[in-house]
Amino acid sequence: MQNISTAEIGWNEIVNRPWVSLVEDNINMYVTSGVAGAPILIHDNYVQGAYQLRPEAEAWFSGGGILVGDGVGSRAGENGWVRVVGNVVVSTTNYGVSVVGGVGSEVVGNRVVNSGRLPDGRVAAYANVGLVLWDYYKVGGRGVGWFGGNVVRGNVVAFSRVGRDGGVVSVPMFGHGCAVGGNRCEDNRDAGPATLAMEAEEYTRWRARLRAEGVTVGVDAR
Repeated sequence: MQNISTAEIGWNEIVNRPWVSLVEDNINMYVTSGVAGAPILIHDNYVQGAYQLRPEAEAWFSGGGILVGDGVGSRAGENGWVRVVGNVVVSTTNYGVSVVGGVGSEVVGNRVVNSGRLPDGRVAAYANVGLVLWDYYKVGGRGVGWFGGNVVRGNVVAFSRVGRDGGVVSVPMFGHGCAVGGNRCEDNRDAGPATLAMEAEEYTRWRARLRAEGVTVGVDAR
């Protein structure tokens, strides 16, 4: 859908579990756009988990947390104007929050944590990167309205890969698109290697935010 002037995805609790759930992208804005001055708002969600069928063995996966700018429309302006703010994204394998196309989107003040391990402590066979800003579909050369003016700012990322030798590498961001088309990547903080305990702390912190805001999510209303 394009040029949506009032759209909101907020305060959802999404939990996927390895060997049980099989989701690709938890939230995906495929060939979808808000409008300048009234972007689609994706805010204050808790997104946990996106795994392969056999996450302890399969060394590739396309899914993840929140994806903006996916796909290629038939004309300029059909992707973009999405604001992703204040979300918590945990253990989503391939990526946390990604902007892979479109214009005018913002990724601001989110928390992305991935330990590179499964809940039972085993190493996940695949972990990629926390934040992405990238002209994945290579449409930037088509001109104004295809890719540009996106902002990734003020996010906290602790995204880890664990090697077979047990070594841990932090991979906070793939920012190939940060310096082109008026895009900006600013003040994002690499919080270093993540642990399973840090993942659990994010859920506790988000639940405290619910209480502070007086919000009841569906899982609590059953």
